[in-house]
Amino acid sequence: MKTQENISFEKVSLVSGILICIVYIAYFLFMIYANLIRITELRAFNFLILLGGLFFTFKYFRSKSKVHIDYLKGISLGILTSAVSIVLFALFIYIYFSEIDPLLLQQLKNNAPLMGQYLTPFSAAFTIIVEGSISGLILSFAIMQYYKNDPGYAKQKLNAE
Repeated sequence: MKTQENISFEKVSLVSGILICIVYIAYFLFMIYANLIRITELRAFNFLILLGGLFFTFKYFRSKSKVHIDYLKGISLGILTSAVSIVLFALFIYIYFSEIDPLLLQQLKNNAPLMGQYLTPFSAAFTIIVEGSISGLILSFAIMQYYKNDPGYAKQKLNAE
């Protein structure tokens, strides 16, 4: 899909997803370095990272394309961007826990008495995909609620009619 200024919907999603993933990885490594990785509540910050990343993705796409993002196309932009970032981050987590630092995974298992016995690199990656997909869907929907009431959109609709 191309828009007015030859900006590709898929390319924006791919680049934004990669950038969001880089922020996820940086945050994850910071949590390890600061010895905060065992505080599971701090994972909620990933939601804020995704929110910021999606918001800036929408803003960038709209500024470069100079057109309003249709509702379904906007949700698709958010979902695709989220999917790229989440799958890449889940892949990183899988490799990190299975190859780079399996001892950290063992420590996390010991700190989770109820579900710790089921924690594997695959289950950690799968959990990230599930949580991230749900977050991406909710945030894409919420951001499109903001953009559908955008005053610039109302002007474009009037001009088109």
